[in-house]
Amino acid sequence: MDINIWLQVAQLTLVYSNASKRDAEILLEFVMEKPKSWLKAFDDAPIRSKELKKLNFFLNKRVQGYPIQYLIEEWEFWSLSLRITPRTFIPRADTETVVSQALLHITNDSMRILDLGSGSGAIALAIAWERSNCYILGVDYNQSCVLLAQYNAWKLGIKNATFIYSNWFSTLSRKRFHIIVSNPPYIDRTDMHLKCGDLRFEPTKSLIAKNKGMGDLKKIISQSSNYLEEEGWLLVEHGYQQGEQVRKFMIKNNFKHVHTYWDFSKNERVTEGQKLKSRNFSHN
Repeated sequence: MDINIWLQVAQLTLVYSNASKRDAEILLEFVMEKPKSWLKAFDDAPIRSKELKKLNFFLNKRVQGYPIQYLIEEWEFWSLSLRITPRTFIPRADTETVVSQALLHITNDSMRILDLGSGSGAIALAIAWERSNCYILGVDYNQSCVLLAQYNAWKLGIKNATFIYSNWFSTLSRKRFHIIVSNPPYIDRTDMHLKCGDLRFEPTKSLIAKNKGMGDLKKIISQSSNYLEEEGWLLVEHGYQQGEQVRKFMIKNNFKHVHTYWDFSKNERVTEGQKLKSRNFSHN
């Protein structure tokens, strides 16, 4: 079987996929270790039996809904190629909204940024890539995620991002940061989306939060002021229906300039707030 015939068969097999052609092309690129341009130019080249067996195995897994990111153990975020494993949440394009808004608040080269719940390191590494003179600390409660993020930093040659174990703020010893960013779990355990698409295969601890999905968001918002510099910024990703709740909770916890940004699908996705400046009272 040649490349073109397998590609046609794969597209027909993946008829229920939203991107059947691209899925098939990604599997071909991965298994044959060839760029898309080569596969297109030599689409009549035969596929060796060993490669064909591997391609069909991956194709069958994809038909069952298994995320293509986990099959090839790699995905792109902010134009950075990251290693991904089934132990980590798959970074989405919508999460780039956190990065783009955080970058707007980086006003000098000496700023310190904290990324809570780093996973594969996507947010932290994107910011570190764009602001090479700033220091970014990423934390995660899962040691395997910490190791994966460290590997991605090494792979990309990023030296201004460090990753450590911490359950949110548990091991930070009151360190202070100019910006805190986070994409925490925010899905309610009864949400029907958990039974759809890639979410079926992703680690539930990276997705589900107590208190109807608001548990971790409230914990982060209520504690962040203790770890932010004066007038520092907090940016959190949340569910498309949680914007109003997040804004109200930020205001309740003494954040100003609270604002929510849309993702690429025009859903409320990222809310930011600035820590109120402490007032110093003099006594005459």
